Amino acid sequence: MTALRAFFFTIALAVTGTAAHAQSTLLQSGAIARGHVPMYVNSYSQQPVVKDSGTAAGGGPGIGLTELGLTEAGAGSAPYANAGTGPYGTNNCDYDAPTTNSTGYHYLCFGPNAQGGGLIAYGAVGAATQLPLQFIVNGVLVPLNGGGSTPTFRRVITGNADNATTADGPIATIAWASADAAPKSEVLPACTSSNVGVTITIKDEQGTANTYPITVTASGSTLDGQLSDVLSSNLQAQIFQCDGNGNWILE
Repeated sequence: MTALRAFFFTIALAVTGTAAHAQSTLLQSGAIARGHVPMYVNSYSQQPVVKDSGTAAGGGPGIGLTELGLTEAGAGSAPYANAGTGPYGTNNCDYDAPTTNSTGYHYLCFGPNAQGGGLIAYGAVGAATQLPLQFIVNGVLVPLNGGGSTPTFRRVITGNADNATTADGPIATIAWASADAAPKSEVLPACTSSNVGVTITIKDEQGTANTYPITVTASGSTLDGQLSDVLSSNLQAQIFQCDGNGNWILE
């Protein structure tokens, strides 16, 4: 009987050991793509399974990481400042080319504690052209000047017709102060990819739009899909922003 018990104990130990070993074996599910992050697809299974986390385009349930935590490490006592190896001490960077690229590259980097505070750093390296940092909020592109341009102001003091140009600046205000007793006309420049994000505000400074409305049109472009927009309330102001695709968006 003792020998029989020992036999069954040995069999049980072997089975248990095999199961325990299987729990630590990592299985791959589905196709993979170079440069993608693997992720676990099950939480409580005895068999851990990983799959490709997918692209930036997203997808259905089970696609994409659910959380991503980054914690900087450095010398001395935490919290650590400027501890990342990215530009300006950042630790989370996105590049549009390898950093060894002979013609340069652009970077967009983030750091929780760099250069004296939380930092978003964007720039060009090497021969890459300097570009603006922009935000799109609810479908509206909002450029940042980066100190290179300042808002401009121009006042129309005579006549009843005016043409806005790209020379008015990326963020411009055109104020109608003309006392001309007639309806007014303002023509915006064409909205193209070269002036995407340009913002022009038209203002009835004279306070006569109710009597002499200001009709705004755009050369070869639309205004929120329409051919024109009319300022008809005294002291009214209207903001127009180029979407880069032939349409001035009314804000």
